[in-house]
Amino acid sequence: MKLILGVAASVVLIIGCATTQVPKVTETETAEQEPCKRYYDFGFEYLKNGSYDDAIVNFQRAVDCSTDYVEALIGLSQSYAQKGDMDSAESVLARAVVDVPGNPDIYCFYGHLCIDKKEFERAAEHYMMALSIDSLNFNALFGIGYTYHKMGELEKAIGYYRRAKAIDPEDTACRFKLGEALMELGRYDEALAELEYVVDIHPDDLEARVTLAETYMNPKVKKYGKALVQFQAIVEKQPDDIQGLLGVGRASAKLKKYNTAEQAFNRARSIAPDDPAPLYYLAEMYMARKRLSSVRKLLDEALAASFSSKVPFQVLYGDLYFKYGYSYYNDGENEQSIDMYEKSIKKYRKAVNDRTYSGYANNQIKRAKARIENIRLEEEGF
Repeated sequence: MKLILGVAASVVLIIGCATTQVPKVTETETAEQEPCKRYYDFGFEYLKNGSYDDAIVNFQRAVDCSTDYVEALIGLSQSYAQKGDMDSAESVLARAVVDVPGNPDIYCFYGHLCIDKKEFERAAEHYMMALSIDSLNFNALFGIGYTYHKMGELEKAIGYYRRAKAIDPEDTACRFKLGEALMELGRYDEALAELEYVVDIHPDDLEARVTLAETYMNPKVKKYGKALVQFQAIVEKQPDDIQGLLGVGRASAKLKKYNTAEQAFNRARSIAPDDPAPLYYLAEMYMARKRLSSVRKLLDEALAASFSSKVPFQVLYGDLYFKYGYSYYNDGENEQSIDMYEKSIKKYRKAVNDRTYSGYANNQIKRAKARIENIRLEEEGF
């Protein structure tokens, strides 16, 4: 199966539920086919080309011609769903499970429709119905694994992904989602085996490379050289890809290839001047290299910009003042040190209500206050 990440799960769950794939139709061929099949073929072509109203007309004709035409029922439901008419899409399937009892493909697509509606419990019920009919149905196993994945029940998701993989070990969409779930559980070696397989099979799939590279970048994996290879492959394919350029910069910085990192970050800044990420990563790298004046210049630029959120830069500014406080203390300039720690506290307080940075900011505030208290105790002779 061709993996197109970002829409991979949708492709598998929508198209994968059909039991047949229809070839391109020629006038000669359709003339020789029975009317039901001809209507279905036309519907399929219209659906594929995004002409949903015409697809609905033809799928409906196929269903009128043969009420137990499963592929036509699924195509009709899918056409309504793609058009945004979810009620009609579900109505078709509700009728289909009555008119064609015991068909796992109908329940499979019904499960996918429920996922689209974010009704995950119902989705799981429909996939379970499909499995009760056919316990080795790949789409049902993959679908329920994906459902549990969306629900955050990762162990269950992995179990079903593995069962689907056992049926079709070459299905890259399944391998990719299995890798994602394993990564989320911190089982990095197992995740890498799945993700590396996907990239080996589909080297041009850039999103697969990003996911693999980000796994390499994980602090508990730290395979920065391998991450850099993946990010460089992305940039080679798409030179203006911001995520790829940032990845090259981040991985290069970890490998202390600072010139390469700086070039990548600045390239990303020139391509996407309204994106705060390149500026942030550049400032973070300068901080690690103790180029504090350069950090301050970038942070002032960031705070003057119209970024939607400036909290990350406020936190980084707090870190900058914290470093200044430590430096002044080492130089015996206690008052300047206290002043810097107090300024760091003000910056960190701008992040205490932020979901991402609140824990770090509160901890840094405690550290800064402790440093101030220790300096004053030293001055008093304690």
